[in-house]
Amino acid sequence: MQTIVLDEAIEPDCMLAQLREAEAAADQMAARDRTISAQAEQIAHLQDAMAQAAEIADQLAARDRTIAAQAAQIAQFESAVAQAAGSGALFWASAHGHLQIVQVLAAFGVDLGARGEEEWALEPHGGGTALNVATAHGQTQVALELIAAGAQLDAVNESGNTALLQASRQGHTEIAQALVGAAAEVNTVGEHGSTPLICASGMGHTPIALALVEAGVQVNTSNHHGNTALMVASANGHARIALALIAAGANLLSAGEDHKTALECATDNGHTEIAEALAAAAAANVPPSNLMPSK
Repeated sequence: MQTIVLDEAIEPDCMLAQLREAEAAADQMAARDRTISAQAEQIAHLQDAMAQAAEIADQLAARDRTIAAQAAQIAQFESAVAQAAGSGALFWASAHGHLQIVQVLAAFGVDLGARGEEEWALEPHGGGTALNVATAHGQTQVALELIAAGAQLDAVNESGNTALLQASRQGHTEIAQALVGAAAEVNTVGEHGSTPLICASGMGHTPIALALVEAGVQVNTSNHHGNTALMVASANGHARIALALIAAGANLLSAGEDHKTALECATDNGHTEIAEALAAAAAANVPPSNLMPSK
């Protein structure tokens, strides 16, 4: 009987030990699973961080490219300024169309009325102020900037021509219209006694001539050869200009040094439309003041 009791006492102890071992193994497996889960989560975070880092790297690379491009622009600008400084910054920039340089110089109070003396500044039409130089070189945006900045509108170049005369002769419409709008002197007389209207009429720059007529320009002024705007427009076949001048009261009987009137100029050169308009105007009831020869 004693042996049986001992056997019954030992068996539960073994089972208890096995149970404890099983529980310990289960705890270890649960701990391992938690470790694996934590590691997986860390890996996911790391992958997200790497993706963000790659995106930031792309952004930084793009920023570096932008900075490099801006640095190149600044270097180009500085180079242009340095080049300009040796030969009169304002005149060099005006002649070559460097609007930003002109804006910077104007903002710093550079004298816009100063006159250029460098040889290149005197070409192609006689130097003068920065506005004269910009106009002569057809640098429209620079000229408009100078006008807006308060440049002297009626300053003359070495040939005695204002910017409006230059623009009217060369056909720089935007510059001429801006000058007229800014109240530049429309009746100024320059080289060879020409006026802006005579220049524009002779060269056929219709928008400029019409703007001058609309501004109330004197239509009967003659140049050193005795030619009026109507004569040169008629001789060169610029019909719209001639018709506008007739409508504005141009003297139909004025004659130049060759003793030819506008009608004769048009007829001699075969400009029928103009000749007919002049003949019709002469035959109409024209006020006597328009029939008086210009002085």
